[in-house]
Amino acid sequence: MMQDPGEDREPVLTAFYDLEVSPVSFDFSAFAILAEMEKVRRKCAELHIVILPAGDGGFRQDDTEYHVINKAWRLNNIVIPHLATMPLRPRLTVCAARSDAEEIERAGTGPIFPEGYHTSQPTSAFMWSHIAAASARGESIPSLHASEQARAYMGQWLQSHIGDRKPVTITLRESTHAAVRNSNFDAWLEFARRLDTDIYHPIFVRDTEKLFGDETDELMEFTTCSLASLNVDLRMALYELSWLNTMVPGGPTVLCWLNRNIPFLQFKIINEDWPSTTTSYITSQGLEKGGQLPHATPYQRLVWEPDDLDVIEREFSAMVDRLEADAPITELARDPENSEDPMEVALRLQMTGRFEEATAIYQDIVGKDPDNADAWHLLGVIAHQADRPEAAEKMILRAISLTGGQSNYFINLAAVLKKAERLDEAANCLWRAVAFAPNDAGAHADLAEVLAATSEGDKAKSAMLKALKLKPDSIDICERAGQLFHAAGDIEIAANLYRQALEFRDDAVQRRLKAKEHLPEIPVQTLKTA
Repeated sequence: MMQDPGEDREPVLTAFYDLEVSPVSFDFSAFAILAEMEKVRRKCAELHIVILPAGDGGFRQDDTEYHVINKAWRLNNIVIPHLATMPLRPRLTVCAARSDAEEIERAGTGPIFPEGYHTSQPTSAFMWSHIAAASARGESIPSLHASEQARAYMGQWLQSHIGDRKPVTITLRESTHAAVRNSNFDAWLEFARRLDTDIYHPIFVRDTEKLFGDETDELMEFTTCSLASLNVDLRMALYELSWLNTMVPGGPTVLCWLNRNIPFLQFKIINEDWPSTTTSYITSQGLEKGGQLPHATPYQRLVWEPDDLDVIEREFSAMVDRLEADAPITELARDPENSEDPMEVALRLQMTGRFEEATAIYQDIVGKDPDNADAWHLLGVIAHQADRPEAAEKMILRAISLTGGQSNYFINLAAVLKKAERLDEAANCLWRAVAFAPNDAGAHADLAEVLAATSEGDKAKSAMLKALKLKPDSIDICERAGQLFHAAGDIEIAANLYRQALEFRDDAVQRRLKAKEHLPEIPVQTLKTA
């Protein structure tokens, strides 16, 4: 029956995947899941995904590793086929021009994802940090799945190639892009050779770009599944039907992260030699170093050590014990041991600059527990960083009212007041901060700078000398003290402090070079905004 034009219709969520700011890669998996979650939040009946080209060449310009024709291939063979794996297959529009998307945007009456998106000011949403934040808020993470037909085809392929043995996939990363992240080829070959072939059958899934060159002699003795390297749905089906899947991080591994029916071991999570696998980047995605995906099942494990043979065999043996002890596995539910305190996830995101995701967690926390002073305080810190002083002051005062305050609450409130040039009030806050924490050198230094700004020079010098006494080898305190005494006209004292800071800095550099150490990328400290 035709619907009456005046009848209320179920809303449609329109999700824009804008290639001006989004990659043609497996990152689309996260976007698709985030869009599906937004559809559920908004109580929309349908999801409409719109893919639109960038203005120059069709793709964002920072993807310098791939030629435009390669990107076009990836769009058609990686991004678009993802829709077959989504829980409820959405409607798809692939725009030939940005003007087509502008028309869709103008005609739409329902909500838009990402929130605040406009074709004239595109934003993206494909980072794992958004999924980590949603999980911390207690939201259920939808699962991708292979299509029924893909499972049927792959089931036939497995039966004809390995019979009744247990398939163990080894997904190799062999890319010329970021080769430092590639698999330890020799270790994986030896692991495959050592498997008990009466029980297991190793199946190599090669990097797509390696399928079209010469055969690798070392792999001739093993089964490879080229179909999985070329088709996202068939790859998903192979992973679902395999007894266990092993790999290092790469584009396709996100399929495993977002499918609760895929048992896997993923090695070498951290690689400091590439920007997107450093400790700081992984932490910015909401993951705890050494931890697990919060929504993962007991048969999905991140291994933070390199993919060396002894590590691979150790973890494989442990997973064999777990799988066999639990067999037959009838339900793949979230492992409660992977759960984390939402505050810890939010703080990790906040300290690595993921303010939007951190804010969403804190807001969820205070919504459930309005007396959570720490969450109110940290919301205030983010508001201050976002240049919203009124909101920042209100939130931090709420935290103080709930607890009577603590030093870092007053330190951050003072930063808000100082920026608003309410210096006397800022000084009062810092006096209270040092009363709570008399050995906090940074608080004394903050107080000194505010007192100097209020022309209380002697008190300012006294407070800064206290900071120096508490932390005499601090580069930061020495430099700040030098600036304060320099401004006060004490040139000789200032010069000595600057020299001291330079000596400390040089010593620190030499120690790091000698020990081949790196500065901690995620400092453990009280959040300050001053």
